[in-house]
Amino acid sequence: MGKGTVYPFILKFLLKHLRANARLLETGCGAGLYRGPLSRAGVQYIGTDVINDHYQSPGDVDVYCSANYLPFANESFDLVFNQGAIDYMPQPENVLAEAWRVLKPGGVFLIFTYEHRVLLEIHANCLKSKREWERTHWVFESSEMIDMLRAAGFQSREVSGQLDTWRPKGALNLAKAILSGSLAKTRLANSHWRVFLGKKKKFGLLWP
Repeated sequence: MGKGTVYPFILKFLLKHLRANARLLETGCGAGLYRGPLSRAGVQYIGTDVINDHYQSPGDVDVYCSANYLPFANESFDLVFNQGAIDYMPQPENVLAEAWRVLKPGGVFLIFTYEHRVLLEIHANCLKSKREWERTHWVFESSEMIDMLRAAGFQSREVSGQLDTWRPKGALNLAKAILSGSLAKTRLANSHWRVFLGKKKKFGLLWP
């Protein structure tokens, strides 16, 4: 198995939006590390990516392809997600449009990415890199991602405050955050991650 990390807060968030036997697609899946825990939860996992020997081992990827052109039928997945990869993908507008196409009505597209300040740090490192796949790197504000999701047809919003990335030191600190109503803000202040949720609207239904 190739390199990478399964983040518990991302896995928890994915499972929150999935039902048993749901069909899920991960674009830019790298080593496909979410396959195991999602499959054990009863989810049908398919991972796609371009070839990248730095992260992948044989058998990690189900279908080698660009996220710009997915070889799947319309409306064939319940959920599509992308973790820490969309900022490396050329033509992000096409990536979002393809995710919309392969999602069933009512399906969800989740983008887990780093905060703007972290993307800037990554971008600086990419400029020094000799690896070809790092030469294209996109740094974006949250408003840009939301606008692009909407342009692709999604009803979209940033839900970063729902990510359980913060681990308070002691139950008292957690209780204070909950009682003050600032739990989401506290999580955001202590996280390097953002998450954007796009929903493919069912005909005649309003968001959410």
